Amino acid sequence: MPAKPQVDGHTLVDAFCCANIFTETGALKPRSDKVWMDISNQLKGAISAKTLNFYARINRNNMITVVKERCGIQQLDTSANLTLNSTFPDDDPEFQITEASKNGPLPILYFNLELDLELWRSIAPKKDQKTEKLQPNWTDTMAKLIYKKVPLPCAFNFRKAKLSDKVDNIWLRIEGYCNDCSSILKGHCLVKPDEQCGIMISVSVPDTRGIPHNKKRRCTGSRRLEIGNELILKKAALWRKEATDNMNDDDPEPSYIPNLPTLRKLREEATNRHLGITKDRDPVSSLYLKKYEGELAGCILDIGLDEFFCIYCTGTQVKTYASRIKTIRKISIDATGSVVLPIQKPNGDSSYVFLYQIVMEGDDSIFPVFQMLSAKHDTASIQFWLSRFISKSGHFPLEVVSDFSLALLNGISLSFNECRIATYIKKCFHSLLMEERTDLPPCYIRLDIAHLIKMICRKNVFKSKLPNLKDFYTRCIGLATTCETKDSFAELIKSVLIVALSQSSGEDEKGDILSSYRNEKYLLARIATFTAPDHKETIEDNCIPEDQEEIDEDVTDFISNIKIAAEEEALNCNSVNCRPNPYFLPELMPPLIKLCKYFVLWTNVMKEKFCSKYDVGSSALVEAYFKDLKNTDMSIFHRPVRADKFVVQHIRCIEAVCKLERAAMKRKTVKTPSFIKENAPKKMCSKETKGFLEEILEESEVEYLLQEENWKVKNKTIKPTEGNDAEDNDTDDENKEMDLSEQPKEKPRGKYLKKCPNVELLYNRPHRRKQDEILHNGGSMGPVWIGKQLLQFKNTCPFDSLVEILSTAYIDNFYYKSLLDDFYTDNLTIELVKKYAVEGVSSSLYCDRGLVLKSFFDEKHQIIKCDANIGSFIEKALNGVPSASSHRTHIKNNHDCRNQKYIHHRLEVIDVEKVGHLDVQEVVIPFIDEFFARTDGECKICGGQQILERQPGPHVILDIEFAMDAFHQIHHNGLPGTTTLLQVPEEILIQEKKYILSGAIEYVPAMGGEIGHYIAYCRRVIGSWEVHNDMCRQWKKFSALNTKMTLHILIYTRKN
Repeated sequence: MPAKPQVDGHTLVDAFCCANIFTETGALKPRSDKVWMDISNQLKGAISAKTLNFYARINRNNMITVVKERCGIQQLDTSANLTLNSTFPDDDPEFQITEASKNGPLPILYFNLELDLELWRSIAPKKDQKTEKLQPNWTDTMAKLIYKKVPLPCAFNFRKAKLSDKVDNIWLRIEGYCNDCSSILKGHCLVKPDEQCGIMISVSVPDTRGIPHNKKRRCTGSRRLEIGNELILKKAALWRKEATDNMNDDDPEPSYIPNLPTLRKLREEATNRHLGITKDRDPVSSLYLKKYEGELAGCILDIGLDEFFCIYCTGTQVKTYASRIKTIRKISIDATGSVVLPIQKPNGDSSYVFLYQIVMEGDDSIFPVFQMLSAKHDTASIQFWLSRFISKSGHFPLEVVSDFSLALLNGISLSFNECRIATYIKKCFHSLLMEERTDLPPCYIRLDIAHLIKMICRKNVFKSKLPNLKDFYTRCIGLATTCETKDSFAELIKSVLIVALSQSSGEDEKGDILSSYRNEKYLLARIATFTAPDHKETIEDNCIPEDQEEIDEDVTDFISNIKIAAEEEALNCNSVNCRPNPYFLPELMPPLIKLCKYFVLWTNVMKEKFCSKYDVGSSALVEAYFKDLKNTDMSIFHRPVRADKFVVQHIRCIEAVCKLERAAMKRKTVKTPSFIKENAPKKMCSKETKGFLEEILEESEVEYLLQEENWKVKNKTIKPTEGNDAEDNDTDDENKEMDLSEQPKEKPRGKYLKKCPNVELLYNRPHRRKQDEILHNGGSMGPVWIGKQLLQFKNTCPFDSLVEILSTAYIDNFYYKSLLDDFYTDNLTIELVKKYAVEGVSSSLYCDRGLVLKSFFDEKHQIIKCDANIGSFIEKALNGVPSASSHRTHIKNNHDCRNQKYIHHRLEVIDVEKVGHLDVQEVVIPFIDEFFARTDGECKICGGQQILERQPGPHVILDIEFAMDAFHQIHHNGLPGTTTLLQVPEEILIQEKKYILSGAIEYVPAMGGEIGHYIAYCRRVIGSWEVHNDMCRQWKKFSALNTKMTLHILIYTRKN
């Protein structure tokens, strides 16, 4: 007797009727919808939500039919009007659509799918099968064909195809179901096709175009493997773009195209299959198993767990290295990160894993010698790795190049020289003191020059400094790398220290040339003619810090003597009346002295002792190898990758490189047999061609002596020889574009290691800030935070114009810069000028500008209007940095006179009141001479005699507004005063002090009673002019010097 159901049919129908289980189109809601869980809770969990949805989908006991009748929902019978013909009527070449009113809310599409013979054979039943059934990939083929015929968004799940004509004379039946919209697809074929013919399948499906769908077809079986194999060498996003061939405009996305996460998963699976990686194992266990089985057996030498390391090398590597080391005794060693994922520890911690690599120059490419992955980066780990390299290869290198990592240097020295790097430096220095080569280590250790230059460039001493200083001292270090004797190195470093420590330069009061100026000229002359040997500057930030090594006392004393001698000479160069030294940088001495203690590693002083043929210590080989490894060999991965995947792929690439390298070595050593030379066909040529070839050969006999092989540039295009005929030149012009595309691009040598003939002109040219952007007017910007207040500043053009000219003068005029740096450090505007000149525009600069402007106004509102006459603005901004200082002195000191309180009177702006002259030059120069002249007069307070003297400041700011307006009101019927920049004197002499014109500020009157605008014109050191308008984004060149303008302010800065 069957068991009694927990819920009878009537109760279940009532529950379905009360709940909204249908969508707007009349289809059942998906299983993930909340309504099924609500019905299950209403039935007290007697039937699960999943089972309820299943009952509804299969219409168990016609329950859904009864529910639709009660709810008044028209039933969608997708099988209605299904004919039993071999095909549907084909009046329309595409498909036929029934009326929606006849069959429910959605119309039914009828169309035929034609499968050619090749496509049908790919899914047809196989002959050797016991039961007739389609091949597993038939569902994917049908999905593509249906979308190509009608772009439906449905992701149909197909049931098992029925192949039999015994029931209703239909040989093939297929049926699919869409989980999103509950549509049912049906197809049939009445007659079994012949073996040499294709098949036509009649399909009926609801027209669901325009209904949003979210589901995708599952990617399984052979299609999953096929897509995964395609994705190994292709990005997932690119694969999706290429899979849209069947799509037209406004078509929905095909359901058979997987989304990006699925494609990435398929790529990972295919990569694991390709590498033989099992995902359920951790990387260390996977490497341990591969050490003893598979293609990596014998390649992995040592594995460590805590801290993780893995040393690996192939047998072919060892054989090739043994052959190469006989002719090339130099290797490069370096480390890089960002290739392997960190190994997680049980407590959740992890450490970075570095790849340590030894490479050497090969005949065909860069040859990798030995490698290690390690999460520990100390001397002991590196020494153990190199000791395994020695025991495995059995050959010592004579020269090793590395970067400035003390852990790496100590490991190299302990392995190849059996002493620490400090002892190695001591032995090398003692050999320099002796003429004979005694007690010299067997291996020559050198530092990579590119790492050295980059390390110098990143020193903090160059921060907030003008770029000239960094360029000059970095070129000096480049000079020191070429020193081949101890004495020449000491002379050069002494000159550098003298220049860096001396505050003054030029000539003293007696007319004698200072030592700082003499050494400055000596270094500039060396820079103008110096050229370092060729090297590549592709470097990475992989220096591993370690404690400072204790250097031998003899080396320390040698460097200290250089330092003491330089300090003594620099002390004599600190004269007050001389010009400031533009290269004064005392902060450079400590890092430079520390670097000089390792001078035997980065100069050429030991080159002759070790009989090295290389002029430069360069690790460009290993850096280029790292670049190729990351961008080419590991391009199938998204770096960083698991350690086991990396090792497998790396060993495969190493084996490929070794095969090519051994083939190149064999090709180089094997001689061409004599019978091939004897039987070689002789080329025939005319007399003219023969004579032309003889001329080329004669030239090449001399030219080949000047050529050298570059291991990184292969098949370099040869430039055409001069003197070719017109036809050859035309051919070269036609192929010029092709040759340029085939020629690989060489990375140029670093600028600090090239000669610079115009170095003095280079250092005197006008410099730019870090960005070309200028200060923007506060009215065109948003508010800024000043402390806890959000303030908006309007019409900041007066202040911006002043800051633009002063910052430009700070960059171009070194004497003016030194005055501001040494004597005026309390003024907020001057500090803003310095920050703007060195760092450029930034958000913090606008906050500082707001802080300065806020101090000028007492307004408590959030919007501060800064419109004011620029003369009064300058008096507030440059308080304490005057254009002139007045000194009143009584001939007979009268202590009772009240005028003594004003003995020091400062002026920020000088008003030019002289009128009646023809141009600005005739207004300014006489006024300056008269203003700064000494005057005798009577004191207005006590009646005694007094002397008035005025001294100019670091700058002289002239307000010529009233003078020009008065002049034009007299001579030009009251029009505003206008002039040109050509009429403004470029230099003025005040009390034997030279002042140069640095800029002018123009006032542009507004129309309609609005506020006018100020624009700054900056004059650069070479005489060119620039317009700095804070309503524009960038500065612009200004060449129309004859343009009439209303100048209000002239700014002169002190030159000497």
